[in-house]
Amino acid sequence: MAPSERLTCAEAFERLDAYMDRTLTPGEAQELEGHLKACSECACEYRYEERFVREVRAKLNRLQAPPELMRKIRSKLGSTDG
Repeated sequence: MAPSERLTCAEAFERLDAYMDRTLTPGEAQELEGHLKACSECACEYRYEERFVREVRAKLNRLQAPPELMRKIRSKLGSTDG
């Protein structure tokens, strides 16, 4: 890859969320992965963000919504389940 085709750190940072959400094209993902392999600062930022998202998801999975909130959600969704 020619130097002019490489991502800058700012461009890589802007793509991290899409990368973690797996919404980049295969080529974009490969380009970002190449940058992360070459740039320790961006790789560190990626690891931090990935760990943060993983921990938030884990905590959200442990939360239980109050019954009244669940009733309202089910009502809005048209569900009659308990």
